[in-house]
Amino acid sequence: MLRSPVELTYIPILTVRPAEMVALRELPDLAKDRMLPHIILRPWLNSNELRKSIDKIQHAYGKRPWIVELDDDIDYASESPAWQQMQSLQNPEKGFANWINFVARIDYAIPVLQISEDSEAVEKQIAAVKELGRGAVVRFPAQVFHVVPKFVDFLQRSNYNDVLFILDFGQADQRILTRYITAKAQCDAIISRFPDASIAISATTFPFEFSEINKQAIFEREFYLELANQNPQLKLIYSDRGSARAERLGGGGTPMPRIDLPGSTVWRFFREEVGQIVFGKRVITAEERESGYRSAAARAINDPAWDHNLNIWGTQLIKLTQIGADYSINAPVRATAARINIHLFRQSTFGYAGDISNLTEDDWSDDL
Repeated sequence: MLRSPVELTYIPILTVRPAEMVALRELPDLAKDRMLPHIILRPWLNSNELRKSIDKIQHAYGKRPWIVELDDDIDYASESPAWQQMQSLQNPEKGFANWINFVARIDYAIPVLQISEDSEAVEKQIAAVKELGRGAVVRFPAQVFHVVPKFVDFLQRSNYNDVLFILDFGQADQRILTRYITAKAQCDAIISRFPDASIAISATTFPFEFSEINKQAIFEREFYLELANQNPQLKLIYSDRGSARAERLGGGGTPMPRIDLPGSTVWRFFREEVGQIVFGKRVITAEERESGYRSAAARAINDPAWDHNLNIWGTQLIKLTQIGADYSINAPVRATAARINIHLFRQSTFGYAGDISNLTEDDWSDDL
């Protein structure tokens, strides 16, 4: 069922990628117990079976409930068994029976209902999820907000209300602060049918370019707070992409060394220009890159925003980078993992009144 043993404050939408899984795995229990991760499932790297992805998620999050959704960005041309399985799980026959049967075999997994305008397929899917008895989630990306009333009607006709709704504004920027009316309208459409419904408000405004900025407000948090403050009668939950992007970067080469420092409402970025331009192309040696990360880490730690009482995996990794330790940040994937780890902790403990010092997690493993 959609219940948490501790107050649920945060629903990060994550993907099955190394940086995100390591960041999740290395969180203290306090953070894990206050969140309900929504994980978009796809094959793990070049694996030929989806079981590898499930194993990574379960290793990262342990015996706790989590939400599983099938990635809709499927490689239909691939002959890989994992991609073939992904296609079969999208099959709407018998009410998406392949999908529900697949989730039923995953301990602690809460299924995301696949959205369709085929009322028969949807109603059969709802009946199967109802029988599964774990609750369900419906994520509405912004481009399908127009189907919210119709899909909620399907749920109402099926007399099924153990559902968490997610309104996902996806990749956005500061202009998300102007989408209040849109969000409120969708919330109203849901609560008019299910007055006690829990609704997560999600987006990501993590930037794409860093050469001219050194900090940015977390606009998705501002957007959520505005909606929650103006509508205290709604049961709203904060959601985001864990400080990752909803859209993947393509090309562009390896970025400059950069350490990101997430706060509760602001990101700070410490970027170093390294290397030389040779025949119109920037050339960076391994030594220059490592030196850049060390300098960026030192700047982050010396910044007034650095919290000396926060000793979690991400902050400790930045400290190790500053002193040039063997296990440190030396590439973008490890820098990303540190940022996501800190961000997940900050957002899951947003407003937490307890002591967050001495939360060090031991027994690291070097997976990056």
